[in-house]
Amino acid sequence: MADSGLLHFLAGADTLARVVLALLLLMSLLSWYQILGKGLRTLLDTRRQGRFLAVFRQCRTVGECERQLPADTDDSSPAAARVAAAAFAAGRRWRLGGGDLASAAGGEFIERAVYRETAKARVALESGLSTLAAIASTAPFVGLFGTVCSIYHALLAIGQSGQGGIERVAGPVAESLIMTAIGLAVAIPAALAHNAFVRSGRLATAELEDFGEELQSLLASGVAAPQAGQGAPAWPLGVSREAT
Repeated sequence: MADSGLLHFLAGADTLARVVLALLLLMSLLSWYQILGKGLRTLLDTRRQGRFLAVFRQCRTVGECERQLPADTDDSSPAAARVAAAAFAAGRRWRLGGGDLASAAGGEFIERAVYRETAKARVALESGLSTLAAIASTAPFVGLFGTVCSIYHALLAIGQSGQGGIERVAGPVAESLIMTAIGLAVAIPAALAHNAFVRSGRLATAELEDFGEELQSLLASGVAAPQAGQGAPAWPLGVSREAT
C-alpha cells in the first residue's frame, strides 16, 4: 500500500488509461476556458448594459432617447443598445414610407425588428452552454470507463502473478477509482457553471423583452411616459412586470 496514489497510478497506467486521462484533461481545460471567458464577458456586458440603461431611462422623448445611442452599434455594444438601435431604425423606415407608428401595423413592424435583435442577443447569451452541458453529462462516464478498464487490467495482472491477497488487490483497485474522481471533478464545475449561465441568460432575455415593449410604447406615443410627478422616474426600464 506504500506504493499507491496518483503518481504511482500514472507511472503504471497503460495506453488506454493515459488516453482517458488526456481526454479528461482536455475536457477540463475546455470547461474552464468557457467558464472564465463567458463569466468575464457576462460581467462586462452586465455592467455596460446597466450604465446604458441608467442614462437611457432618463430620456423623455424619441429624439432625446435616440441621441443616447452609440454612434455605431456592433457586437461589443450592450444588447439593449442594439435592440434600441434596431427599433429606432425600423421606426425611421416606417415613417419614411408614410406609415403611422401608432397604428397596429406600425407597432407590429417595430415588434418584429425588436424580436429579431432580441433573438440575436439570446443566441449570444447561449453561446458555449452546449459545451458545458456536454462536459457535465459525459465526464463522469468517461472517468467511469477509465476506472473499469484500469480495474480490469489490474485484476488481470494480479491473476497472472498468482498472488491474489487482499493487500495485492486493494491498492490497484483504489488507484483505479482515481479515474472516477477525476471525471467528477471535471463534471461538477461544468454543471454548476451551466446552470448559473442559463439562469443569468433567462434574466437578461426577460429584461430585453421588457425593454423592447417599452421601446414600442415610446415610438408609438412619442414620449417615454406621462409625468405623474417630479420625483417619479420618467421611464422605469429594466423593471420587470413581476416586480410590480
